[in-house]
Amino acid sequence: MKYKLRLSVYVLLITFAFINANQLFGQEKVVITSGVGFPELINIGVRYQCGQSQLGLSIGAVNVKVKFISISGDLFYHFDRLSNKPGINPCYCRVGLDYWKLDEFHAEGNFLLFNLRLGRDFNISHKFGIELDAGVVFHSKELLNQSGVAPSLGIRLFYKI
Repeated sequence: MKYKLRLSVYVLLITFAFINANQLFGQEKVVITSGVGFPELINIGVRYQCGQSQLGLSIGAVNVKVKFISISGDLFYHFDRLSNKPGINPCYCRVGLDYWKLDEFHAEGNFLLFNLRLGRDFNISHKFGIELDAGVVFHSKELLNQSGVAPSLGIRLFYKI
């Protein structure tokens, strides 16, 4: 419980910092996200947009027999203008680093994962939309008892502040 409260406070502080930075620099934007995927799990996040790039942080968790906590840092680069509308391009490449904390009954584990994805934004309105992306995640072999490479995918809702 104490750990969840600490994570919530960190997310609020980071969100507050991004919102204040948005007021200092008028052209940059803050994006709030919520979604589900691998390796970021069920998550909430915040991203800072500058031009066609975004830098983000998200915190996720899952509690199914084993408790997983994920902290993700991602860099998005938007490309491939499909229309003449001004604004950010809909297609993107995403590079991310994820820290997983695993709490089992008799053991604990910390893992670092690296993911590469391609994705697309689907804007529902000027400020609200859905993101879909897929790619690969590289992980230690102890995590999933496999080759060290697994599919990576995610779906998120986003809101531009």
